[in-house]
Amino acid sequence: MKTFLITTAAATLLLSGVTLNTDHSQQNDNTSLIQNNETKLQDYTEYEVLNEKVNIQKYQTKVETDNKNTRILIMSDDEDQEKYKSIFIKDTNRLKIIEFKRGLIFNEELKK
Repeated sequence: MKTFLITTAAATLLLSGVTLNTDHSQQNDNTSLIQNNETKLQDYTEYEVLNEKVNIQKYQTKVETDNKNTRILIMSDDEDQEKYKSIFIKDTNRLKIIEFKRGLIFNEELKK
């Protein structure tokens, strides 16, 4: 009886199209890497300042966090070395840019 229930449950999952992905690292890498897609980056409020201060077009950009409060982006060079981190606080429109070698290089409230 137990075997029948397990087999039925497995068949139901397969037929319903549910897939189990146990490789979480691959899934996270695929969904978080923007790879300098200009149209998507340009939609971000902080894009113009990032481009002015960091020249964001030169870097691979990964979205580390994007929720209702904050958006954190990591910019890496062609050798996958992380160079910059930006933290955008959405409710106050504050942008912080950190260069990993020098520290905080920008910390201001952006105009709406």
